[in-house]
Amino acid sequence: MHTLRSIGLRSLAAAVLGVLALSAIGTGAALAAETAAPAGNALPAGGGEPGKVFMANHAAMKAGDVDGMLATVVAAQAAQMREAQKSPEEFNGMIDMMKAFAPAEIAVTGGQDFGDRAELTLAGKHDDGSPTAGVARMAKEGGAWKVEKVNMSSGDG
Repeated sequence: MHTLRSIGLRSLAAAVLGVLALSAIGTGAALAAETAAPAGNALPAGGGEPGKVFMANHAAMKAGDVDGMLATVVAAQAAQMREAQKSPEEFNGMIDMMKAFAPAEIAVTGGQDFGDRAELTLAGKHDDGSPTAGVARMAKEGGAWKVEKVNMSSGDG
């Protein structure tokens, strides 16, 4: 029998809302490709200002706080979410899915600041205690950091 994790519903939530691109493919080449960017200024554990925005976005997602999510994502993602809200039943289902698949625990372990964008390295655990790791791509819009894309990989694939 397929589990939600094995049939890729993580990717479905990302495609509909464009906020997360979660997969259970392991920490292999996809994660390595995301982190192979040229060096910027190192960010400490916690990720500095971009890390604070990421953590606020994650907390909003876990709480199902749509306004909190809208406030912390790039304009293009916010527009996609607002468009998706026009179909309340589907939108609420996607929010529930995002809440379910968001890591139970997450920490910004470091990253790189490139001026108008940043890449944060992430580590966390799912509700069942299994590990997850990933990268959050952040962008500055109007002088404020926003979440552009999050790629998380689980060690179960």
